[in-house]
Amino acid sequence: FAIRQTGVPLGGVLAGVVMPPLLLAVGWRNAMLAELVPMTILLIMLQWLRGAYDSDRDPGRPLFPGGPLRPLRLIVEVAELRLLSAVSFVYSGAQLCFGAFMVVYLTERAGFPLVSAGLGLAVYQVAAVTSRIVLGWVADHWISPRVLLGAQGVVMAGAAVVAGFFGPDWPLPAVLAVCAVAGATASGFTGLAYAEYARIGGPSRAAEVTSVGAFSMFLGVMVMPSLFSVMIGATGSYAAAFDAVAVLAVVCGLALLLSRPAAAPAVPPR
Repeated sequence: FAIRQTGVPLGGVLAGVVMPPLLLAVGWRNAMLAELVPMTILLIMLQWLRGAYDSDRDPGRPLFPGGPLRPLRLIVEVAELRLLSAVSFVYSGAQLCFGAFMVVYLTERAGFPLVSAGLGLAVYQVAAVTSRIVLGWVADHWISPRVLLGAQGVVMAGAAVVAGFFGPDWPLPAVLAVCAVAGATASGFTGLAYAEYARIGGPSRAAEVTSVGAFSMFLGVMVMPSLFSVMIGATGSYAAAFDAVAVLAVVCGLALLLSRPAAAPAVPPR
C-alpha cells in the first residue's frame, strides 16, 4: 500500500521543480498546455497494458451489486470505519491545504521568490514519497499503522501551526524543514490508512472497504481546501486557516491513539 501511494507525490515533486521555471519562461497558459504532452503519451502507453488489466473482466457481473451506495452504508454500520473515515477526510484535506496553497502563500505573504516557493512544494512532496515508504516498512515491522496514523495527526498539527508564522524574515532552510515535516505527515499517511481499511474489511471485503477510504479522502480533498480558502478570505490571515487545520488534525490523531482496534476484521464477511 505504501509503495502504491508514491505516484501522486512524485508527480507533485515534478510539478514543484519543473512548473515554476517553465511558467517564468513561457507563461502560465503555455506551461499548462505543456502538461498535455506527457499525459497524452501515457494515455497511449496505457492502451498496451489494457488487455492485462481487463483479463479477469466478467461482462455478466452487475456493475453495482447491492446498489452503488452499498459500501458507504458501512460507514454508518461500523464504528471503527467511521473513525478512520473521519481521519482520512481531515488528513487528506490538510494534505491539499498545505500543497495547493504552499506556493501562493510563500510568494504572496512570506515574500519568497517563485522558484524558492516551488522548491518548498518539491520538498513537501519528496518528504511525502519518502515517508510513505519508510512508514509502511515501520508499520510492517515495529509500530501498528493505527498508532503511526495517530502520531502523524499530532505532528501535522504542529507543522500547521508553525507554517502560519511564515514570513519574509524566515530563512529558507527553516521553511523547507517545516515543509518536509508537513509532507511526511499530511501527505505521508495514505499507505497506512489504506492498510487499516484493508484490515477492517478483512480478506473478503478489502476492496469494498478501501473504496470507502478513497471516497473519504477525495471528499476531504474537495471540501477542506475550499473552506481553507474561505477562511483566508474572511480573516485575511493564513495563520487562522492553518490553526483550524491543526485543531482538526490533533483531534483526529488523539482519537486514533486513544481508541482500540477490533481484534478481528470489523466488517463481517459476505
